[in-house]
Amino acid sequence: MVNIILDTNFLLIPAQFGVDIFAEISRVCDQHTLWIMESTIAELQAIARKRGRNGAAAKVALELARRHDLQQIPSTENVDSAILAHATEGWIVGTQDRALRAQLRRKHIPLLTMKGKSHLAIEG
Repeated sequence: MVNIILDTNFLLIPAQFGVDIFAEISRVCDQHTLWIMESTIAELQAIARKRGRNGAAAKVALELARRHDLQQIPSTENVDSAILAHATEGWIVGTQDRALRAQLRRKHIPLLTMKGKSHLAIEG
């Protein structure tokens, strides 16, 4: 069983690019449990209050998180800091954030990223 933490920006992919991240995760990783930081929900709620494309994408992301019953990891700090503190050996992190990806690579944490705006792949 693989544990995968999904970053805020990763949950925006379905609305922004039309990629079904949940089907793609199942394609690249058979047995998995999906996790999000509690602070991710707060961040998505703040984005959802805004008008425009990002606000709409955040509303979709919140609904998908509810529908797919993502497990929550307690956190009060910044989402990236919480992910860095929690991601250890045996975890994969789904993110599109360049700075976070670089920090996770230095920790040798595998990444789940979008490729070609059409599918997901695991790096590392």
